Amino acid sequence: MRRDTERQLGNFSGGAPLKQATPRMPLAVRQSWLRGLLESRKRLIKLRNATAGRRVIVVALSSRRLPMSGSLRDRLRHLLSPLPGCEGCPPQYLDDLDTAPLVLCDPVRVSELHATTAEREEVVDERLILHALVWSPVVAVHAAFRAIAILAINIVQRRASVREVIAAAVLATVFEHIFRPCLRHRTLLLTSNSFSTEALRWQQLLSSTSDGVLEIQHGVPTVALATYLETTYQSARRDIARPAFIAQLPGLGLSGPLSHLMDGTRAINTYFNRRLTGWNADEDALAERVESLLGCVPDTAGAVVAIIGGTAFEADYRTSAAFALECQLMAIIRESFAQHGRSCLLVYSPHPANTSVAFDDCQALRHPDIRVQADSVLSWLTADLCVGLYSSGLFEARYLGVRTFAPLKISDEIFDEHLLAMLSTVDETESRLTAARVWAAREARVVRTELLLARASRRLNLLRAVLPADPEMAQA
Repeated sequence: MRRDTERQLGNFSGGAPLKQATPRMPLAVRQSWLRGLLESRKRLIKLRNATAGRRVIVVALSSRRLPMSGSLRDRLRHLLSPLPGCEGCPPQYLDDLDTAPLVLCDPVRVSELHATTAEREEVVDERLILHALVWSPVVAVHAAFRAIAILAINIVQRRASVREVIAAAVLATVFEHIFRPCLRHRTLLLTSNSFSTEALRWQQLLSSTSDGVLEIQHGVPTVALATYLETTYQSARRDIARPAFIAQLPGLGLSGPLSHLMDGTRAINTYFNRRLTGWNADEDALAERVESLLGCVPDTAGAVVAIIGGTAFEADYRTSAAFALECQLMAIIRESFAQHGRSCLLVYSPHPANTSVAFDDCQALRHPDIRVQADSVLSWLTADLCVGLYSSGLFEARYLGVRTFAPLKISDEIFDEHLLAMLSTVDETESRLTAARVWAAREARVVRTELLLARASRRLNLLRAVLPADPEMAQA
């Protein structure tokens, strides 16, 4: 019977026997997987020995967000540099960063940080988490029971998929296993928007040996994010060490129930710190950068407009409604400046999530007055105006003195009302394109008197605390 079935299936697949129809894993792949498994065992033993009975500092970050040169701890310290006139991390975190064993949680399959770690620095990536289940059967069983319990609750509430429940159970259980030997631990969150980082946040909030969870925000909190954080921290049902959050720009913290967990005197912008590594305000070097961005160095008659690209659910952002609206806004700006007899150069910076999209081939951007440039910080150093749909980059551009517009209403519930008040936006009774035309016509009448190179140098110095606050920002 079985032989007849195999013969029939073999005939259906082209005459090959059933056993040959399913190829085996190549030997090189099996050997590579086995090497990775054995390496993970060594790393788990080393991690346990390095942290057992010690005070540890845990840092969740993406290796892609670190400056490229220097030792790992020096790069972290550079990343945590506060903005001019602001305070940075509390001293206890910086002291631990110098003296305590360091556990880096990188939310990728295989982290790039292994090549730069020292003796007291360990890396936890997704491969290590999965392999921990293989080498620790008790942990695997615990994770399975936890997943079953969560699934039982989820059947009633229907809040998450089975895949999410299993992933959450595995991550929480492995994190507990990894940090159980530690005497105490503090946690720095330098990245979010990843499932594993949020699982780490939750596990650390509930841990009895945690001395605090501090998030350095890398974006301006949206209404949805603020609601999520409120639910998370209120569910922890324990005293939360303060500060629990540090804003990326002054005055852009959380409002509402979590406002007491932020310190308004602190601001750290890891994006500026990483992007401006090695930059200086030398006139020749800066002129070369500006010329590479704009193709020239315009005089005061023209205007530079930075366009911050957004994201969408579509795989190809160029087919999305969001990109269509961005193109409409660019057309409105060009028309308004032309009506006032002025030229303008639009610099479009795609969102990092769309790096694989070929914007250079996009017909809507093939215009002599439009440049496509991934370096949004460089465009902010020179821009007169900045336009975006719902990017936190609008607030960073405003911090540097750029006049900004977003086609948002309070009823959109993207940003809180006090954050939208910092930008030029749309009244509830007004259409978005009409508001854009009014704003562009008003801005087209404002003639810049400062040379672009002088402006770029001044704004760069602002970030490096060489000069006092930006006078344009003071007038905003």
